Amino acid sequence: LIELTKRLRLKYDVVFLFLLPDIGEMAYFNKLNKQIQNAGIKKHFIFITKPVSGPGIWKISDIVIRATNTDGNSLSVLEALSLNTPVIASNCVERPEQAILFESRNSDDLFEKTKYVLANLESHKKKMFNSPPENPISLYKNLYKEIIN
Repeated sequence: LIELTKRLRLKYDVVFLFLLPDIGEMAYFNKLNKQIQNAGIKKHFIFITKPVSGPGIWKISDIVIRATNTDGNSLSVLEALSLNTPVIASNCVERPEQAILFESRNSDDLFEKTKYVLANLESHKKKMFNSPPENPISLYKNLYKEIIN
């Protein structure tokens, strides 16, 4: 995601907010911050390390990116889609059909998909508005039913 931000900055005025409520290993976090500094994107890649409302962030974002190589039915993906915010997500698991998938761990594919969405942002948002995702509540009810059966 650091590399994505660096590449996007060549054409777009982007700010990447990375929600990280638990830093975990401080040495690794410091290493990432050093990479961000060296890439010259310190003002464009921001870690949010305090608890915040995910939906509040998704609502004001142009795009939500879920770049993970393992996942479940991600709440952030469902929330963002329910707010008509385009989602770009790794294809490591099944995703809602409105999500734009990129090949997991393929930074070039992520870059191309993100560039495409940014270049066509308004038309993409209109398309999403015309085909809203399935209600997250019904998804959770169905998941719960599957678990208890």
